[in-house]
Amino acid sequence: MMKNTIVVALLAVMLMGMGNPGFDSTQFGAGKEGLVSLLSHLAEVPIQDRAAFSRTLSPSKEDCEAIFVPSMALKMYHWEKKLYRRFRPVVTPFSSRQTELACWQSGREELLAYEGEARYFPGGYREIASFLNPGVKVYRVKYLEPGRKIGAAYDVFVYVNGHWVLLWQPWRLTLQ
Repeated sequence: MMKNTIVVALLAVMLMGMGNPGFDSTQFGAGKEGLVSLLSHLAEVPIQDRAAFSRTLSPSKEDCEAIFVPSMALKMYHWEKKLYRRFRPVVTPFSSRQTELACWQSGREELLAYEGEARYFPGGYREIASFLNPGVKVYRVKYLEPGRKIGAAYDVFVYVNGHWVLLWQPWRLTLQ
């Protein structure tokens, strides 16, 4: 019994130490360059730090209010909070061979018309486009193996309130 208690205590101490990845999304600027810099750095750190950092990308209520129109902001905040708690997402390449990063940017009007770089977003983003506040830019990224088109895709990143957040499949909320 004592041995199990010590093991559990040691595990708890180890997990507490993994909570601070040593950087956060405020260290990286806005736009494609900032996001690519953040994700390139993230791919170089140990996996436990990627998990801890990924948790910091969860949007706050204020972030959701800045991204979405009032009728959707609170719903989206609760949706994202539930997803982060349930799935504990980790932003990471699926394999060490995925050394290239592709990044696309789109806004409300492009998504609605499905023009420009919006073509690289899943079709569900047309569903949420009308719920985005004007001027909000969303980003989709993929970690890819050289010469490949399929890889580890993450969408949708948003630079809001001076930091990056990651919304996990927000279009699913519009389908409910």
